[in-house]
Order: sequence, then C-alpha cells, then structure tokens
Amino acid sequence: MKKVFCAVLCLGLSLCGMAQNKHNLGLKVGFGQSTYDAEDFIPSSNSSIADGPDGNYFFISGEYDVFNHLSVDAGLYYEENTFFTDFSSGTGLKKYGMLGPQGGMKFYFFPSKWFVQPYVGAGLSFNLLNLSKYSSKCSVITDNGERAELDYSGQAPFLSLEPRLGVVVYIFRSIALTLDYEYRYGLNGSNFGKLIIPCDNCNGQRWEMYDKNRRQTISIGLEVDFPYRKPKQKSVNNLMYFLFNLFSNVHSNTK
Repeated sequence: MKKVFCAVLCLGLSLCGMAQNKHNLGLKVGFGQSTYDAEDFIPSSNSSIADGPDGNYFFISGEYDVFNHLSVDAGLYYEENTFFTDFSSGTGLKKYGMLGPQGGMKFYFFPSKWFVQPYVGAGLSFNLLNLSKYSSKCSVITDNGERAELDYSGQAPFLSLEPRLGVVVYIFRSIALTLDYEYRYGLNGSNFGKLIIPCDNCNGQRWEMYDKNRRQTISIGLEVDFPYRKPKQKSVNNLMYFLFNLFSNVHSNTK
C-alpha cells in the first residue's frame, strides 16, 4: 500500500508540473452505455413493468477552442438500443440503431495549465435511422431458454437535446482520458414492447416496457490534442511506475 501511495504522489507531482498550454484542436474517440428512463405508465391487465432498455454508444468527434474556457465540438455517433435488455443477457431481444452527426459546446472551469479539466455544456444530436414508425410481432428465446412472444413498436427521435457534464484528465501533455455524462432528450418518437412468456396452467408471464426516447449516456474516451507535444520521459516513467505498483499490490492482496 505504501508503494502505491508513493507512486500516486510521484504521478500527481509530475502531472501538476505538466503545463497544459492552450491547444487548437482535440480529436476524441470513445464508447459507453445508454440507459432509457422508465416511463410512468399503466400496464395492461395482469402485466408487470419491465426496466428501461439499455444500449451501447460509440462516437468520434473533434473539439476546437473558441475562447480561453469555451470550446465547440462536432462528430458522429452510433447508438445500438434494445427491447427487454434484462431478458437476454444484456443484448436485448430486439435491437434498433441510431446514427448521425452531433455537436455542441463546453465550458471549462479551470485554467488551461491544470491537468484536470471539469466542464459543463450542451449539445444536439441528429438521427438518420429508424425515423418511421414500425411495429412487429415475433417469437424470441430469453436467456433462460424460454420461448416467448414479443410484440413491439417504436420510432427513434430525429433530434435530441443534450445537457452535458464531464471531466478531462491529462495523462500526458497532449493525451487525455475523458469521462462524459449526457442526458439525451428525444424530441419525438417512443418505444413500446410487450413480452409474454407462456407457462403451464396459467396465462403466462406478461411484461411491458415504454419509453419516450429519453436516456442517460455515460461514456469514456481518449483525446489527443494538436499541435501534438511529445510526453516527457519523466512523466512516462512515473506512469509506468504507478501502474506497476498498483497491479503488484492488487496481485499480492488476492493471494
């Protein structure tokens, strides 16, 4: 534990001494998960409400500094969302995708030389897939091996509003890890699903889900700033020393 503490101290001192001069452009790639808000609705007779669906989220974007603490960004995203996620080992019984451009602005609180940069912001995302209303019925297999009947309908939003929160942590002078939270408010469309699992001597288990394309997205990413500045060897050594002691300590504690 003492080794890890010393490694963290060395890494922190190295990062604190790492001046983050204002960059002109940042390129970022990342992934995450979106969770849809469960709507307050009245299910059909003898039906239970299922949790909101989950989905996967991928993006690539570029960010440009307009002023000292204000930047704008734009890029592309893809969301893969599901019906009844909990019934199929996290992959969903049915999937639908959303793809399109997105962009917005961010306001950073701290001076640019700090290696930790929290921000607030707002954005927009446009969708080009599944804009028409659709509905279907089909047979599916749950993760327990049960055969069920799925009745679903939906329409993806063409536009979502996105309040944002996040933090950028520089591990080197031009390379950073990012953590982002967005609440995506879809302006149109909704999704509904009914799942019936037959059982002996009863009418079957019935589940329903409903959402209005309002979802929370948490993602992690890697950002590279330009003009690119090669990291100092001391910073690289401190990071390697930190990771070595961290994993050595974890390994020794598991014995």
